[in-house]
Amino acid sequence: MTKARIAIPNLVDPTTYTEHDMYEIWRLLRSEDPVHWHPATADGPGFWVVTRYADIVRVLRDDARFTSERGNVLTTMLQGGDIAAGRMLAVTDGAHHTELRKLLLQAFAPRVLEGVAQRVRQSIGRALTAAIARGTFDFAKDVASLIPLETICDLLNVPIGDRPNILRLTKSALMSDESGQDAVVDRMARNEIMVYFSNLVAERRKTPGSDPISLMAGAKFNGRCIPDEDIILNCYSLILGGNQTSRLAMIGAVHAFISNPGQWRALKDGQVTLESACDEVLR
Repeated sequence: MTKARIAIPNLVDPTTYTEHDMYEIWRLLRSEDPVHWHPATADGPGFWVVTRYADIVRVLRDDARFTSERGNVLTTMLQGGDIAAGRMLAVTDGAHHTELRKLLLQAFAPRVLEGVAQRVRQSIGRALTAAIARGTFDFAKDVASLIPLETICDLLNVPIGDRPNILRLTKSALMSDESGQDAVVDRMARNEIMVYFSNLVAERRKTPGSDPISLMAGAKFNGRCIPDEDIILNCYSLILGGNQTSRLAMIGAVHAFISNPGQWRALKDGQVTLESACDEVLR
Protein backbone atom coordinates (compact mmCIF):
# COMPACT_ATOMS: atom_id res chain seq x y z
CA MET A 1 0.00 0.00 0.00
CA THR A 2 1.37 3.41 -0.98
CA LYS A 3 1.24 5.79 1.91
CA ALA A 4 -0.94 8.80 1.14
CA ARG A 5 0.51 12.24 1.62
CA ILE A 6 -2.20 13.75 3.77
CA ALA A 7 -1.93 16.09 6.73
CA ILE A 8 -3.50 14.66 9.86
CA PRO A 9 -3.53 16.74 13.07
CA ASN A 10 -2.29 15.49 16.43
CA LEU A 11 -4.95 12.95 17.46
CA VAL A 12 -3.57 12.83 21.01
CA ASP A 13 -4.33 16.50 21.67
CA PRO A 14 -7.94 16.98 22.94
CA THR A 15 -8.15 20.42 21.30
CA THR A 16 -7.88 18.72 17.90
CA TYR A 17 -11.44 17.46 18.34
CA THR A 18 -12.84 20.95 18.88
CA GLU A 19 -10.74 22.79 16.30
CA HIS A 20 -11.10 20.41 13.34
CA ASP A 21 -13.90 18.77 11.39
CA MET A 22 -13.26 15.22 12.59
CA TYR A 23 -15.84 13.74 10.20
CA GLU A 24 -13.74 15.01 7.31
CA ILE A 25 -10.50 13.75 8.90
CA TRP A 26 -11.91 10.24 9.40
CA ARG A 27 -13.32 10.25 5.86
CA LEU A 28 -9.93 11.29 4.50
CA LEU A 29 -8.16 8.57 6.44
CA ARG A 30 -10.63 5.89 5.34
CA SER A 31 -10.32 6.82 1.69
CA GLU A 32 -6.58 7.61 1.43
CA ASP A 33 -4.70 6.11 4.37
CA PRO A 34 -6.85 3.53 6.20
CA VAL A 35 -3.88 2.15 8.18
CA HIS A 36 -2.20 5.39 9.20
CA TRP A 37 0.97 5.72 11.26
CA HIS A 38 0.61 8.50 13.85
CA PRO A 39 4.06 9.77 14.85
CA ALA A 40 5.21 10.05 18.45
CA THR A 41 4.26 13.20 20.36
CA ALA A 42 5.31 14.74 23.66
CA ASP A 43 2.52 12.68 25.24
CA GLY A 44 3.75 9.28 24.13
CA PRO A 45 4.98 6.95 21.38
CA GLY A 46 3.62 6.61 17.86
CA PHE A 47 0.71 4.29 17.04
CA TRP A 48 -1.37 2.93 14.16
CA VAL A 49 -4.77 4.45 13.34
CA VAL A 50 -7.14 1.93 11.70
CA THR A 51 -10.29 3.53 10.28
CA ARG A 52 -12.07 1.06 7.95
CA TYR A 53 -14.82 -1.07 9.48
CA ALA A 54 -13.63 -4.42 8.09
CA ASP A 55 -10.06 -3.78 9.28
CA ILE A 56 -11.24 -2.73 12.74
CA VAL A 57 -13.32 -5.90 13.07
CA ARG A 58 -10.33 -8.05 12.03
CA VAL A 59 -8.14 -6.41 14.65
CA LEU A 60 -10.72 -6.68 17.42
CA ARG A 61 -11.36 -10.37 16.72
CA ASP A 62 -7.71 -11.40 16.45
CA ASP A 63 -6.44 -11.62 20.03
CA ALA A 64 -3.55 -13.84 18.90
CA ARG A 65 -1.81 -10.95 17.15
CA PHE A 66 -3.51 -7.99 18.82
CA THR A 67 -4.38 -7.45 22.46
CA SER A 68 -6.88 -5.44 24.45
CA GLU A 69 -4.85 -5.84 27.61
CA ARG A 70 -2.78 -2.72 27.06
CA GLY A 71 -5.94 -0.68 27.51
CA ASN A 72 -8.86 0.63 25.46
CA VAL A 73 -8.33 4.35 26.02
CA LEU A 74 -5.63 6.16 24.06
CA THR A 75 -4.20 8.01 27.06
CA THR A 76 -3.87 4.81 29.07
CA MET A 77 -2.18 2.91 26.25
CA LEU A 78 0.31 5.68 25.57
CA GLN A 79 1.23 5.79 29.26
CA GLY A 80 2.21 2.12 29.26
CA GLY A 81 -0.90 0.08 29.95
CA ASP A 82 -4.00 -0.44 32.06
CA ILE A 83 -3.80 -1.57 35.70
CA ALA A 84 -7.05 -3.50 35.15
CA ALA A 85 -5.55 -5.62 32.35
CA GLY A 86 -6.70 -9.22 32.51
CA ARG A 87 -9.33 -8.43 35.14
CA MET A 88 -11.79 -5.96 33.61
CA LEU A 89 -13.87 -7.35 30.73
CA ALA A 90 -13.00 -4.58 28.25
CA VAL A 91 -9.24 -5.10 28.71
CA THR A 92 -9.17 -8.89 28.90
CA ASP A 93 -8.42 -11.39 26.13
CA GLY A 94 -8.89 -15.11 25.56
CA ALA A 95 -10.76 -17.63 27.69
CA HIS A 96 -11.13 -15.37 30.73
CA HIS A 97 -12.79 -12.69 28.58
CA THR A 98 -15.19 -15.30 27.17
CA GLU A 99 -16.15 -16.70 30.59
CA LEU A 100 -16.64 -13.26 32.14
CA ARG A 101 -18.69 -12.10 29.16
CA LYS A 102 -20.96 -15.17 29.36
CA LEU A 103 -21.50 -14.50 33.05
CA LEU A 104 -22.42 -10.85 32.61
CA LEU A 105 -24.75 -11.62 29.69
CA GLN A 106 -26.99 -13.44 32.17
CA ALA A 107 -27.77 -10.05 33.70
CA PHE A 108 -28.76 -8.72 30.27
CA ALA A 109 -31.25 -11.46 29.41
CA PRO A 110 -34.55 -10.24 27.85
CA ARG A 111 -36.58 -11.18 30.95
CA VAL A 112 -34.27 -9.02 33.09
CA LEU A 113 -34.11 -6.11 30.66
CA GLU A 114 -37.89 -5.84 30.27
CA GLY A 115 -38.23 -4.35 33.75
CA VAL A 116 -35.23 -2.08 33.14
CA ALA A 117 -36.72 -0.91 29.82
CA GLN A 118 -39.98 0.01 31.53
CA ARG A 119 -38.12 2.09 34.11
CA VAL A 120 -36.09 3.76 31.32
CA ARG A 121 -39.35 4.86 29.65
CA GLN A 122 -40.56 6.29 32.94
CA SER A 123 -37.26 8.12 33.54
CA ILE A 124 -37.29 9.60 30.05
CA GLY A 125 -40.89 10.70 30.51
CA ARG A 126 -40.07 12.47 33.78
CA ALA A 127 -36.96 14.15 32.35
CA LEU A 128 -38.73 15.37 29.20
CA THR A 129 -41.80 16.55 31.11
CA ALA A 130 -39.63 18.60 33.47
CA ALA A 131 -37.57 19.98 30.58
CA ILE A 132 -40.63 20.99 28.53
CA ALA A 133 -42.19 22.64 31.56
CA ARG A 134 -39.15 24.93 31.80
CA GLY A 135 -39.67 26.07 28.21
CA THR A 136 -36.03 25.77 27.22
CA PHE A 137 -33.49 23.13 28.17
CA ASP A 138 -30.11 21.63 27.37
CA PHE A 139 -30.77 18.10 26.10
CA ALA A 140 -27.19 16.98 26.77
CA LYS A 141 -27.26 18.15 30.39
CA ASP A 142 -30.93 17.80 31.38
CA VAL A 143 -31.78 14.50 29.67
CA ALA A 144 -28.82 12.65 28.14
CA SER A 145 -26.65 12.91 31.23
CA LEU A 146 -29.36 11.38 33.44
CA ILE A 147 -30.88 8.46 31.51
CA PRO A 148 -27.86 6.20 30.88
CA LEU A 149 -26.62 6.40 34.45
CA GLU A 150 -30.10 5.74 35.83
CA THR A 151 -30.33 2.69 33.57
CA ILE A 152 -26.96 1.30 34.63
CA CYS A 153 -27.85 1.87 38.27
CA ASP A 154 -31.02 -0.15 37.64
CA LEU A 155 -28.96 -2.97 36.12
CA LEU A 156 -26.53 -2.96 39.04
CA ASN A 157 -29.39 -2.55 41.54
CA VAL A 158 -27.79 0.54 43.08
CA PRO A 159 -30.05 1.86 45.86
CA ILE A 160 -32.17 4.85 44.79
CA GLY A 161 -30.81 7.04 47.59
CA ASP A 162 -27.21 6.51 46.44
CA ARG A 163 -27.76 7.51 42.84
CA PRO A 164 -27.44 11.33 43.11
CA ASN A 165 -23.99 10.86 44.64
CA ILE A 166 -23.02 8.34 41.92
CA LEU A 167 -24.11 10.85 39.26
CA ARG A 168 -22.04 13.59 40.90
CA LEU A 169 -18.96 11.39 41.12
CA THR A 170 -19.34 10.12 37.55
CA LYS A 171 -19.59 13.64 36.17
CA SER A 172 -16.44 14.59 38.02
CA ALA A 173 -14.55 11.43 37.06
CA LEU A 174 -15.30 11.36 33.36
CA MET A 175 -17.61 14.06 32.08
CA SER A 176 -17.09 17.12 34.23
CA ASP A 177 -19.30 20.11 33.42
CA GLU A 178 -16.48 22.36 34.57
CA SER A 179 -13.78 23.09 32.02
CA GLY A 180 -10.26 22.90 33.38
CA GLN A 181 -11.26 20.91 36.45
CA ASP A 182 -8.34 19.87 38.63
CA ALA A 183 -7.05 16.39 37.74
CA VAL A 184 -6.73 15.66 41.46
CA VAL A 185 -10.49 16.18 41.88
CA ASP A 186 -11.15 13.78 39.00
CA ARG A 187 -8.87 11.16 40.53
CA MET A 188 -10.52 11.49 43.94
CA ALA A 189 -13.95 11.01 42.32
CA ARG A 190 -12.77 7.81 40.63
CA ASN A 191 -11.40 6.56 43.94
CA GLU A 192 -14.69 7.31 45.68
CA ILE A 193 -16.57 5.31 43.03
CA MET A 194 -14.24 2.36 43.64
CA VAL A 195 -14.76 2.58 47.41
CA TYR A 196 -18.53 2.72 46.94
CA PHE A 197 -18.56 -0.44 44.84
CA SER A 198 -16.22 -2.16 47.27
CA ASN A 199 -18.90 -1.73 49.94
CA LEU A 200 -21.62 -2.84 47.52
CA VAL A 201 -19.70 -6.02 46.60
CA ALA A 202 -19.41 -6.88 50.31
CA GLU A 203 -23.19 -6.47 50.70
CA ARG A 204 -23.96 -8.63 47.63
CA ARG A 205 -21.71 -11.42 48.88
CA LYS A 206 -23.88 -11.52 51.99
CA THR A 207 -27.23 -10.98 50.25
CA PRO A 208 -27.00 -11.84 46.53
CA GLY A 209 -29.57 -11.02 43.88
CA SER A 210 -29.70 -11.40 40.08
CA ASP A 211 -27.71 -8.28 39.21
CA PRO A 212 -24.20 -8.36 37.63
CA ILE A 213 -22.50 -7.66 40.97
CA SER A 214 -24.21 -10.62 42.61
CA LEU A 215 -23.48 -12.88 39.63
CA MET A 216 -19.77 -12.02 39.75
CA ALA A 217 -19.69 -12.37 43.53
CA GLY A 218 -21.13 -15.87 43.33
CA ALA A 219 -19.20 -17.13 40.29
CA LYS A 220 -16.14 -19.34 40.14
CA PHE A 221 -13.65 -19.61 37.28
CA ASN A 222 -11.46 -22.72 37.35
CA GLY A 223 -12.64 -23.37 40.90
CA ARG A 224 -11.70 -19.90 42.15
CA CYS A 225 -13.98 -17.06 43.20
CA ILE A 226 -13.63 -13.77 41.36
CA PRO A 227 -11.58 -11.43 43.59
CA ASP A 228 -13.37 -8.39 44.99
CA GLU A 229 -11.00 -6.05 43.16
CA ASP A 230 -11.89 -7.62 39.79
CA ILE A 231 -15.61 -7.21 40.50
CA ILE A 232 -15.09 -3.58 41.52
CA LEU A 233 -13.13 -2.87 38.33
CA ASN A 234 -15.92 -4.33 36.20
CA CYS A 235 -18.53 -2.26 38.05
CA TYR A 236 -16.37 0.79 37.44
CA SER A 237 -16.20 -0.10 33.75
CA LEU A 238 -19.97 -0.50 33.48
CA ILE A 239 -20.86 2.67 35.36
CA LEU A 240 -18.38 4.89 33.52
CA GLY A 241 -18.05 3.27 30.11
CA GLY A 242 -21.72 2.50 29.64
CA ASN A 243 -22.73 5.96 30.78
CA GLN A 244 -20.25 7.70 28.50
CA THR A 245 -21.04 5.81 25.30
CA SER A 246 -24.83 5.87 25.74
CA ARG A 247 -24.86 9.55 26.66
CA LEU A 248 -22.81 10.56 23.64
CA ALA A 249 -24.90 8.37 21.33
CA MET A 250 -28.07 10.13 22.50
CA ILE A 251 -26.53 13.57 22.05
CA GLY A 252 -25.15 12.63 18.64
CA ALA A 253 -28.55 11.34 17.52
CA VAL A 254 -30.35 14.56 18.45
CA HIS A 255 -27.64 16.64 16.77
CA ALA A 256 -27.85 14.50 13.62
CA PHE A 257 -31.64 14.87 13.42
CA ILE A 258 -31.39 18.64 13.91
CA SER A 259 -28.75 18.82 11.17
CA ASN A 260 -30.78 16.55 8.85
CA PRO A 261 -34.46 17.45 9.33
CA GLY A 262 -35.45 15.23 6.40
CA GLN A 263 -34.25 12.19 8.33
CA TRP A 264 -36.27 13.28 11.37
CA ARG A 265 -39.40 13.64 9.23
CA ALA A 266 -38.80 10.19 7.72
CA LEU A 267 -38.64 8.66 11.20
CA LYS A 268 -41.58 10.68 12.51
CA ASP A 269 -43.77 9.79 9.51
CA GLY A 270 -42.96 6.09 9.74
CA GLN A 271 -40.93 5.90 6.52
CA VAL A 272 -38.06 4.58 8.65
CA THR A 273 -38.58 2.18 11.55
CA LEU A 274 -37.52 3.07 15.06
CA GLU A 275 -35.50 -0.17 15.19
CA SER A 276 -33.41 0.75 12.13
CA ALA A 277 -32.88 4.29 13.46
CA CYS A 278 -31.65 2.89 16.78
CA ASP A 279 -29.32 0.51 14.95
CA GLU A 280 -27.88 3.42 12.97
CA VAL A 281 -27.40 5.55 16.09
CA LEU A 282 -25.59 2.69 17.83
CA ARG A 283 -23.45 2.07 14.74
